[in-house]
Amino acid sequence: MTKIPEIIMDNSLTKEVDGVYYHYDYWQRKRGGIPFTGISISKGFREESYAQKYINGKKNGCYVGYYSNGQLRDKSQYKNGKEEGLSEFYDENGNLNGRAVYKNGVGIGPQERFYENGQLKHRKIYSNKNQLTAEEWCDENGDLIYNQKHFYTKEKTTDEEGN
Repeated sequence: MTKIPEIIMDNSLTKEVDGVYYHYDYWQRKRGGIPFTGISISKGFREESYAQKYINGKKNGCYVGYYSNGQLRDKSQYKNGKEEGLSEFYDENGNLNGRAVYKNGVGIGPQERFYENGQLKHRKIYSNKNQLTAEEWCDENGDLIYNQKHFYTKEKTTDEEGN
């Protein structure tokens, strides 16, 4: 028989300690000893809402956040408590305004931000070691206005001019 996950409708009913979320007895104001497994659905700051799945007290699976008007605000994937894969961010009208890729909680590959018209605004590219390797800025028409590559030595980071 498949166990149905517990659903908590208020994140104040779980408390985080060292990256693990535990059941929390609201009335007795004490933390239980069992890491939370289930789904937390909550309204947060400015009436924005979100849902997150937990397994053994760690974030796992899809996280979704919504603006108070019901539009998707952001969505991310978690694995064993760390961001994993593509995360996307939206404005209050539902337009994509950013995206990033994570592996084991570390940003890798392109991290991008967009203008309201959908054109690329800023892109940073990270190595698998979370080192910034290149970045570029574009104007609202999508034309490149600034481009910089970053080089790494064991001692310090330098740009193309050696700064």
